[in-house]
Amino acid sequence: MTRTFRLALTAVLSLAVVIPAIAQDNFPDVPDNHWAYEALKRMKSEGLLVGYPDGLFRGNRPATRYELAVAVHATYVHLRNMIDNLNSQIAAIQDQLKNTASQSDLQNLKTALDALQNQVNAQGQDIADLKKMSSTFEKELASLGVDVQQMKKDLGDLADRVTNLENRLPVDISGGIDWVGLSGYGDSRFGGRYGVTVDARPTGVGRGSYSGVEVGGTRDLSFLHEAALTLTSAKKTGPRFRLTTVVGDMLSDGGINSPSFTGLSSQPFGNQSLTASGAAFSDTQGETMYVQNASIAFDTSVYGLGFGVEAGRVGYKISPYIYQRPDTTPYFANDRWDNGEWSMDGAIFGFSFGTAKLTMFGGRTSTQQSGAGNNGSVNIQPIGAGRTNIANVFPGGTRPIGLNPGELLINQELGFNLTLPILKNGGINLAYLFLDSDNINNGLTKGPVNRVAVLGVDGHFSFGNFLVNAGYSKSDLDYNAKTRQTKDNSAANASIGLESGRWGASVGFRKIDPLFAAPGDWGRIGLWWNPVDIQGVQGSAHLNLSNDIRLVASGESDTGTQETASVLSRKDKISSFKGGLEYKMATNYNLSLGVEMVRWSLDKASPLIPTGSNGDIIERWYDLGFGWSLSDNSKLSFMWQVSDYKAREVPNFNLPFGVTGPQSVAKGGLITTQLSVKF
Repeated sequence: MTRTFRLALTAVLSLAVVIPAIAQDNFPDVPDNHWAYEALKRMKSEGLLVGYPDGLFRGNRPATRYELAVAVHATYVHLRNMIDNLNSQIAAIQDQLKNTASQSDLQNLKTALDALQNQVNAQGQDIADLKKMSSTFEKELASLGVDVQQMKKDLGDLADRVTNLENRLPVDISGGIDWVGLSGYGDSRFGGRYGVTVDARPTGVGRGSYSGVEVGGTRDLSFLHEAALTLTSAKKTGPRFRLTTVVGDMLSDGGINSPSFTGLSSQPFGNQSLTASGAAFSDTQGETMYVQNASIAFDTSVYGLGFGVEAGRVGYKISPYIYQRPDTTPYFANDRWDNGEWSMDGAIFGFSFGTAKLTMFGGRTSTQQSGAGNNGSVNIQPIGAGRTNIANVFPGGTRPIGLNPGELLINQELGFNLTLPILKNGGINLAYLFLDSDNINNGLTKGPVNRVAVLGVDGHFSFGNFLVNAGYSKSDLDYNAKTRQTKDNSAANASIGLESGRWGASVGFRKIDPLFAAPGDWGRIGLWWNPVDIQGVQGSAHLNLSNDIRLVASGESDTGTQETASVLSRKDKISSFKGGLEYKMATNYNLSLGVEMVRWSLDKASPLIPTGSNGDIIERWYDLGFGWSLSDNSKLSFMWQVSDYKAREVPNFNLPFGVTGPQSVAKGGLITTQLSVKF
């Protein structure tokens, strides 16, 4: 029985409904605009309410106790038959589940299980209502020849069977399907040049007979897809499990840290932790299957100390400057790729001490492999950390692009995170991480290194409408228990903001040393992700012009830190600005406009530019976006982005791709389409 049916049953069997006339396929004296119309229609179609010989329900006349007793008994018989049917249906579905393999089969099972679960959830209250009614109308039921005591016993048995049915449906099935189209183009007016994305990928790259040629969007066209299926425990007690498996063609081996100009590679979206900088988009990777997470969680205690455990393939994050996976897919929105959690095969332990919480986590980080596609398997979410010298950020004296994660590939990790509330509106995170590599790096004169130790603290506080954030993090290099490097490898940040109704603003300062390399996500400046060797001020603001129109803006101005290991000096300046307008056109439609501009102004003495150059580099992108909510669980999005990059007189800032070699100018664009459906 549905919730509407249950409510109507209680109301109709206990009250008289006063209604005027007319409805053709229901009781003729119940109008179709009455709240009980649908419920009465269903009750009549199921034979629970038969009305009077003239076909009328006569809702304007109070029902007799005898009539109510007839309805109660009819409902009881119908409910008993329904429970028997549910038993057989669930048994059949469970048998089918053992042999189910295809996505369509699983979707059908999901639909069937949802329908049965809705019915099962309704039965408990239905039975309780009938038990009350059987007592109330006991005399009238007995006069009908009904064995009331047996009926009560049967209702009790039905309640037990409903409970058993709930316990026999232990799995919730959910998931989603994403489809992405990418159409890139270059600008032939500049001698065959590619465009460039914000993650330093060329657009307008030809294939086949057009390989190496600048082309339009009809030839630089890629279509990618991915489908995920998640099984989770429906039970609220005992151990809980979660399993997410994914199949699609979006995975690839990640980005290129030392670009080669001898050829142009192509990839889909990468490996969820690196940008695919320098590589064109493509859809030739082939199908791969991988397990995003597979874990069991439970609560337990030892010597009276209670704690929670999640073990298996699990995900965890702390904060941007300490431990958080970068969102390296700016043209694809999906929680699996963008939730900021680093994945590991291990366990997470959570202990609560009053309002404080201690989390311990550890495991292997290099065991997550996808199935083999056209180019073999992919190591998903590889973690890099630690830095021995700044030359890895500016390879060969060229400009930094994409994400440089650090020099040590992390194979196992152990971390501690203590969260302490401060007063009513604040809190502090204290974290310490041991990030170990199976490979020894001999890049330091002080000796080899095989571990990165990350120490971090950050806090957030609010005072009325004012918001204060601050943090400090450090990434030391060790060899087992011996410390090798503790200088030029920290990051500090602080900001204060004000939120006041329709508008808000913040201003802050940050300094990131040249050798800082924690596994975090602290943003980008144009093509440069997780920038280091910078210090400067940041600001942001937003204004709601109306309930439907919002303006946003952010920017920063940086110089080099001029530390011992620096490449950038305090005379080198980098400024960036982002602005946008968001317009909610209607309930299901929204429009967005955006612009991003970055300017490098390098000192004439900079080792990154030729003697006599003005050291001026420009990066610009212009965005037009449109979103359409097709339903509660599906969305269609479009974006057109135009790129304009100029290295001017600085050949070391030429981009690592081009028709004839590295190009100093990148003009073109990218049109993206994403359709997402969740179930």
